Amino acid sequence: MTPEITLVTPPGRSINLGSRRNRNNMLLVFLSEIGIQETSPLIKALTLEEGEFQEEATEVFVIAASPEAAETLDRSYPEAPFLIVHQSRGQQYEITNPIPEVRLAAVLALVDRFGEIISTWRLATTDLTDDVIRENIADALAEVRFIELQCPE
Repeated sequence: MTPEITLVTPPGRSINLGSRRNRNNMLLVFLSEIGIQETSPLIKALTLEEGEFQEEATEVFVIAASPEAAETLDRSYPEAPFLIVHQSRGQQYEITNPIPEVRLAAVLALVDRFGEIISTWRLATTDLTDDVIRENIADALAEVRFIELQCPE
């Protein structure tokens, strides 16, 4: 089940994920504390595919590791077609990594409209190539389409 977390946009608007149940599917993109330079290919690829996600009734949230990182991303990508947010203070997430030698850049979590986490993808910093990113986003879109075939309402 989607955790009851509150996301905050850089201007300060709060969004509770739990209140979004029974509305749309969500793709939550949790970014680690790596720099803007490293996440740039992922943000650009998500921007290119945002229309596809919208067609499939899926909201995309890019969740920065800190308020400062969210502000930097928001300034760097002012035309991003999705929300760039961070978790409210006291609810900070930590990306856990089962393989300590591999540095994680992001975790993508696909959540259906009922709040169930359907799939997750972990992207290491070494995975932030255009091909690997496109493949992971294509997998997420395929999974969304499968959800919609199962539960078209």
